[in-house]
Amino acid sequence: MHGTTPSIQETAQQYAPLLPIDDNAWQLRLGLASVMLIAAGGSQNDDFALAGQMAETALLQTLPDIKQRLMQQRLLSRCQLVKVPQGEFELYEASFHRAIRNLLIIPIVQIAEMQFYQDGVAMTAPPSGVVSVAGNSHLRLVNPTDDEGIYLVCETKAKHPALLSADTPTIEPYQFEVLTPDQMVQLLAVIATALAESSLNAEVSARLQQQLTAVADTWAAVFARFGQDRAGELSYQDVISDFSLLMNGKATHLDTVAQHAMGVIESVLKIHNQAKPKRHFSRYFFAAQQPLPSQEQCPRFEKPIFIISAPRAGSTLLFETLAQFPDVWTIGEESHELIEDIPSLHPAAQGYRSNRLTEAQATAEVVTELQQRFVRQLRKRTGESYLKLAPEQQPQSLRFLEKTPKNALRIPFLKAAFPDALFVYLYRQPEENISSLLEGWRSLRFVAYRNLPDWAHRQWSFFLPEGWQALHSAPLVTIAAHQWHYCNDTIARDLQNLPTSDWCQVAYTDLVENPQATLMDIAHFLELDKDKDIQALLAQSLPVSKLTVSRPAANKWRKYAAEISTITLPCGHANETKKVL
Repeated sequence: MHGTTPSIQETAQQYAPLLPIDDNAWQLRLGLASVMLIAAGGSQNDDFALAGQMAETALLQTLPDIKQRLMQQRLLSRCQLVKVPQGEFELYEASFHRAIRNLLIIPIVQIAEMQFYQDGVAMTAPPSGVVSVAGNSHLRLVNPTDDEGIYLVCETKAKHPALLSADTPTIEPYQFEVLTPDQMVQLLAVIATALAESSLNAEVSARLQQQLTAVADTWAAVFARFGQDRAGELSYQDVISDFSLLMNGKATHLDTVAQHAMGVIESVLKIHNQAKPKRHFSRYFFAAQQPLPSQEQCPRFEKPIFIISAPRAGSTLLFETLAQFPDVWTIGEESHELIEDIPSLHPAAQGYRSNRLTEAQATAEVVTELQQRFVRQLRKRTGESYLKLAPEQQPQSLRFLEKTPKNALRIPFLKAAFPDALFVYLYRQPEENISSLLEGWRSLRFVAYRNLPDWAHRQWSFFLPEGWQALHSAPLVTIAAHQWHYCNDTIARDLQNLPTSDWCQVAYTDLVENPQATLMDIAHFLELDKDKDIQALLAQSLPVSKLTVSRPAANKWRKYAAEISTITLPCGHANETKKVL
């Protein structure tokens, strides 16, 4: 031990509330183990304030001493309890969320020798031990001791730490917030200056500076129209996308300050502290380079299985689990490109009205080609490819499983193409599903189309419902709600035209809360064989699906409760609507 600094063990009685925190609850954030005490929606996440109203986590309720300490501060955003072992650590985020707030470091188990550096300059902690710095600063912590300190790291819009007055809230109220035009100009000026002083060709640098001025002007025009209003979200996102495209590959020519400014601009509409979405090359991208198999090489698809649901309803989780049954074949991923690369099945063929497909598109030629495209990518749970098997090992008929959210609008087409097809309808409650759709739109991971005709914005995520063109000025929550309703309404109407023996309905809550019984019921309906591997899989908790945007949590949707409460959905009767919440 160094000096008189108490160890965690020696302060166990004083800080007993710290002890119930399970070791598995601590997560690595910015290189330090931490747990969230105030977070968006009150669940364990480190989402930015744009994700929803900040609230106390359940963990904070078990830590009365810590909560009392927090109650002395005002206008709090994210707050986390952080362990600081021996070493050097930077508590720094190049984000808009952090840039418009201040950072408070409040000691719980204090290390007297702890050193604080703001933008490289040593700081002297005040007598209270609470360190306050601007959120856009580079804050570095150096613990030279062998002891582990515990600190509260809090973000606040208050300019200075202050005691509560009777009418001052501790948690900042939720609001949609973007850079003002003046703030945008200041950040772009920093970048322009760095470009002028960089090794870039003078002509290239000058052109970039002119383009940055145009970005500032466009941002100002959008701000003049929408201000701090969610209705402008997609318009603001367009400007940020143009800025990112303009600066693509230029970060290496910027100094640290300019890179920070670039990071702030690009993160204005981010809901998570995550990297840019990487370009994803699906397996189909490579398989499409190979010739289609002949009709003689194609097996019969016996009672093919189609999971149908709205996007973000849990269909990936269901698909990944059913794909582990021994007699199931899949293409390993969703079939967006595979289907829409057939010209008559692309929405352009119907004037981009929607992603709807009916019996009219299921011509003999199209069905043959579609089956050949599926066969080209067929694989079992072990990863072995159908076409790479020896001819005598290739089954003449097989059980095929497919999951693509757009198929929710293609039931008549799929039934015409595969007359003995079976459908598993996965339904998720509107508040949960719409929340997840919102999150998906904002993550930019699910962009389906770019530069659509009759659409005022750069990109569109998920599927195209009828009437999508009229939503260009709507808040994003309205678009997500329309997608949820149109998708489920279409599924319900189409399934009514099929025999009940051709489909079953599954509730998302049953899938996640009682997975073994639910999946056994589904397998029984689908007549799928089971083996010891699938029994072992179902005996444990289901894994997180590969397309998850943020960690699953109970009531995670409540982050978006304020937005969702503003929308209404049709009830199915003329002129009759109901609130989602």
